[in-house]
Amino acid sequence: MREVSNSYNKTVSEVAVDLHRELQQKTPVRTGRARAGWQTKKIKDNFEIVNRVPYIEYLDKGTPKMKPSNNGRGVIGPALNSIKGEYK
Repeated sequence: MREVSNSYNKTVSEVAVDLHRELQQKTPVRTGRARAGWQTKKIKDNFEIVNRVPYIEYLDKGTPKMKPSNNGRGVIGPALNSIKGEYK
């Protein structure tokens, strides 16, 4: 059981690191504030990835004048899609 737990923890950690990296890479850069705003926190056996920059939602989902984040636009969806194949 301990081996399964260690394997789980290692995989969860790897996913968090990979997703954090992809989120940063997919975040558009004007000043660099939004890209630098991604933070990963370990909470018990899981991780939380957040970005508290007030306009991150606009970068991810767009604004009324911009198209929404489908078709490869946005940040979170494309980042998740980038790592999805690595963990099947």
